Amino acid sequence: MSVEAAGDSVPEASASERAALATVLTHPLLRELTPRVRADVRAAFRVRRFGDGASIFAAGDPADSVFVVGAGAVDTFVAARAKASGRAARRVRSGELLGEEALAPGARRAAAVAVGACVLVEIPVPVLRRAAERSFGTRLFREERRARRAAFRALLAETLGAGVPEAVFEALFAVAAEESHARGASLALTGERAALVVDGLFGLGVGGEERGFRARGDTLGLAEALADRPFEASATAISDALVLQLPASALRELSRCAPHAIELALSRERATRDRQRRVLRLEPVRETRVAVDELGRLASASSLLAIELDRCTRCGHCAKACADTHGDARLLRQGDKVIATLTTEGAPRKTALLFPASCQHCHEPACLSACPTGAIVREPSGAVLIREELCTGCGACATACPWDAVRMRERATDDGSVAGAGSALIASKCDLCHGRESPACVQACPTAAIARLEPKREVLELGALALGTPAADQRTRRALSEQRPPSPMAWVARAALVPPLVAALWLGLAHAGPALRLGAGIAAALLSLSLTAHAWVKRSSRARVHVARWLAMDRRRSLMQPLLAFHGLAGVVAVPCALLHTGLALPSGVAGLLSLVFYGCALSGGLGAFAYRVLPSRVTRLERAVHLPEDATHELERLLDALFAAATGQNAAVKQLLASVLMPYVRSRLGVFRLLASGRSLAEEQLRLTTSIERALSGRTSERLSNAQPLIETAVAMRAESAKRVLERVLGAFVPLHLVLALILVVLLALHVAGAWL
Repeated sequence: MSVEAAGDSVPEASASERAALATVLTHPLLRELTPRVRADVRAAFRVRRFGDGASIFAAGDPADSVFVVGAGAVDTFVAARAKASGRAARRVRSGELLGEEALAPGARRAAAVAVGACVLVEIPVPVLRRAAERSFGTRLFREERRARRAAFRALLAETLGAGVPEAVFEALFAVAAEESHARGASLALTGERAALVVDGLFGLGVGGEERGFRARGDTLGLAEALADRPFEASATAISDALVLQLPASALRELSRCAPHAIELALSRERATRDRQRRVLRLEPVRETRVAVDELGRLASASSLLAIELDRCTRCGHCAKACADTHGDARLLRQGDKVIATLTTEGAPRKTALLFPASCQHCHEPACLSACPTGAIVREPSGAVLIREELCTGCGACATACPWDAVRMRERATDDGSVAGAGSALIASKCDLCHGRESPACVQACPTAAIARLEPKREVLELGALALGTPAADQRTRRALSEQRPPSPMAWVARAALVPPLVAALWLGLAHAGPALRLGAGIAAALLSLSLTAHAWVKRSSRARVHVARWLAMDRRRSLMQPLLAFHGLAGVVAVPCALLHTGLALPSGVAGLLSLVFYGCALSGGLGAFAYRVLPSRVTRLERAVHLPEDATHELERLLDALFAAATGQNAAVKQLLASVLMPYVRSRLGVFRLLASGRSLAEEQLRLTTSIERALSGRTSERLSNAQPLIETAVAMRAESAKRVLERVLGAFVPLHLVLALILVVLLALHVAGAWL
């Protein structure tokens, strides 16, 4: 059992909290449990304290736990308008149940506010449900039936609007039937019934071409059921989903008694279909096909870790920072490249993203409902955490997670070391660096390429399709379709600054006196030392935490990105300072060697900055899926096996094409550099090779080569993989050189200062 104050842990329970616990244990839900089962449930308790007027949860929040009021009282509000007017739907007093809507699938909270100081005990619903099953309790299931009825009734009322006669509404609700669908299952609608989506997401298709999506509150096949014709589209569950099946006969009776309600539901169905058609029609132009295919994941996530590939230098600092913080890396930088449109900075921008295998803190966490002990909980912030003291290492959460974000590891001993083989396991996943200043992976990225996204707000495709979120407004959609590349005037303005700066430096070299030269030398020395300190901050998680706290950095921002910008600016300023100190002539002795090392360090830094700016986008253009640089050799071997597997069983013409064209293409070293020099993407290179083969054949034996396309795709992928290896080696090569030169620079600088001082 843990005790929390509005979400923050406190050392131990006070006397008032112990009294509150005693009150909670007398609640009928717990009183009917056997003593042993009750003890298991009590271990999963979380005691939470709230001050007068504090928000316990907001309207619309996802729900996965119930509360028993141990002391004080709580007001609940059905709608935001009622909350603003102060009219509570009901007051929940000490010893009563709060938040029972969590017992219904796809539940959403009503607003709840503390009245005076109150103490609540939070109980995870999965733990309570399993306890009732073990004790053969009936009260929980009665409460669950009431909660499901209230939730489904509210959803029907939201869909059909006000003014439906109570008797008609009750008749419709009485014949409605629940139907669960696992991810990937099909929803069959024959025209005899329609469906109302209670939870989850469905993808629609007609003849394999037209697509659409339906989320919570949307209807499926309503018009067809009223017209007694079959639902022509195919509906497939993109996530685990629940629907209410509504018989066509009951809907026709509703249409007769309350035609305005049916018309409202039909107009909403038409509006959803038309809006999604408009959005999806732009898909080929905006290249958002992969993002649309990932909508199941995007819609389920509340905090999704995303890496912007055009900025990512593949340095691995994010994974290293995670491992330094937690003892093991809780993210895996592998997966498919996804094109999406982000609105994180106000203006929409299309970018290539990687979603690493890392916990995305789902709105409806499968791991939480699968945990038998209540070890997995959701914080008010939305973070899904593991209470290690309750984790038994059963692995149910790892099995349930659809994104492979939970891993089992050996439990650490009391001294922090990892227990040996055969020891108990414990579940491990990203906890958003709970209790720390900020997510370590985000802070450590030198190019601000990694961030935590809230997809419903920051991924435009999700908002535009209105999957459980307000539709994107017209202004935002127009801004997306009218995007233009950045104006070159910014680069012209920067280039215009170069001549006056060069002239100023030339005048300074011509007229600099001893005092100016000494001051410039001191400035160059101080800047060089600050630049060297950057390497320590970059590699020390403790140093990053202190610097972030000192700078009062935003938790969502990268610390290293502004430090890297300062690093580059300081390096640019240090070069003219060194020139003013030494002049154009190279000094002799230690000073001359120091000058050479300094300019070499500056040159390697400048080339590295250029590589960081230019090469990541080139790497992105050459990949469909992202894998770690160290796995490149295995990837080439896999592609080679796939190439020969695709040729197995093919006719002689295809095998001849493989031997005479594709294998020389794959093995050509110059071809790799030609691909790099051309700047072509993977798709453009594939088109070029296909066109060149067709031109060489001049239409001959084209039918016999109709099955050669998979071989061509694999051959191009192999050349692109080799080209990626070259670029990644260039990206990683300058850092060790730059660091070694910087260390030598510090040693020579110390010798130079000591010699000048003595």
